[in-house]
Amino acid sequence: DNIGISKVCSIGNKCDVNEIDLLDYFCGDSETGAVGCYLESIVDGKKFLQIVKNTQKPIVVLKSGRSEHGKKAAMSHTASLAGNTAVQAGAFKQAGVVQVIDLYELIDTVKAFSYIKNYRPDKGVALMTFSGGAGIVTTDLMADYSIPLANLSDDTLQAVQKLYPSWMGASHPLDLWPAVEQNGLDAVYTATVEALMSDTSVDSIIVECFASRYYDPAFFKDIGNMMRTHKKPVVLWLVGEKDVVENYKMHAEGSGIPVFGEIGRCIQIIQALRFHFSKRGKM
Repeated sequence: DNIGISKVCSIGNKCDVNEIDLLDYFCGDSETGAVGCYLESIVDGKKFLQIVKNTQKPIVVLKSGRSEHGKKAAMSHTASLAGNTAVQAGAFKQAGVVQVIDLYELIDTVKAFSYIKNYRPDKGVALMTFSGGAGIVTTDLMADYSIPLANLSDDTLQAVQKLYPSWMGASHPLDLWPAVEQNGLDAVYTATVEALMSDTSVDSIIVECFASRYYDPAFFKDIGNMMRTHKKPVVLWLVGEKDVVENYKMHAEGSGIPVFGEIGRCIQIIQALRFHFSKRGKM
């Protein structure tokens, strides 16, 4: 799934090597940019958290055994004592561990950090979409995760307004489909991202795109360049026919923009990015 993997280790019941040894190694490894862990227990919680605090690398952890039945299963699987879930979650948050709850979230979150290297999460998130309904759902999910929707400037709204037909006004979230029908998907999405990148109230952008076979997805290269120039992350949700989506995804991720298959995952990724980079700035 377009994730660069430097190394993979399975440590079983940790009879000789444990997660502390590996985390310490990976945090010092120049080929590793982010670390993803599946853990049933932690042999030395204090040392584990100290290593996390001392690194600038994102540490993403799927800690199993959160429920009573899960703890029993962990004991049966690797003779691991799972520990107190609430205490561990609090300690992880304090140290800066990005905690996830399933395998696919672990993979997607590490993937996001492999793409996004710089971020200053001190403003709001801009949302551009092809569907009014999708925009509403996304806005609700952002509220659920306490992610602020950017208060776009008048200049930004006026710049986007020029793309719309005369009967529709620009408002945030930006429902761009009427503009796309008038001016084309590539032109509208590129111009909108450019306007949002220049807005000081925006620190990141969620892009929701219908992958249409009638447009060339090469425009993602321009969006990727703007993302790196302004150091404002872009996460992309794609929907459409499978082969067209795969083509758009290839162009987007080839341009440095991580792509996800669900609106909710984009929100989780933005939350993880905001948590890590805000925490890192305080350490």
